[in-house]
Amino acid sequence: MKKILYALFMLICPLTVSLTGCNSSSADNIVGKWKISDYKTDARIEESQKALFEEIIEETKAKSMYEFAADKTFKQEYDNFHQKGTWELLAEGEQLKQTFEGGKIVLSKIQSLSNSELVIVQKDDASGSTIVLTLKKQ
Repeated sequence: MKKILYALFMLICPLTVSLTGCNSSSADNIVGKWKISDYKTDARIEESQKALFEEIIEETKAKSMYEFAADKTFKQEYDNFHQKGTWELLAEGEQLKQTFEGGKIVLSKIQSLSNSELVIVQKDDASGSTIVLTLKKQ
């Protein structure tokens, strides 16, 4: 179960972690601590796996925290797993670029951003599915 949660977290991690600023009000809105409030995917989940998938999503939502700092760094936590990097907003605040320690770069579309909610959309390269992640500011 822990391995499945870790794999799911690794999929979600890149979705959530970075933003920087062409648009200062957007960048200002991102600064702070965030929790996952909703996770949606169009990935095909086998009927026999749906209950386990939902359980993993709920546990991930409960145990994940993202923090975006004004100095354009971020940290992400899930249980005892931690990631760090830098964030940047591109395309006039419509795209989120996150650069993880180690050099991995992930780009996500910002569907909406306010001072209390962030919704990002990302394509999973491995499966081709789309993931929509909603974060609420704490």
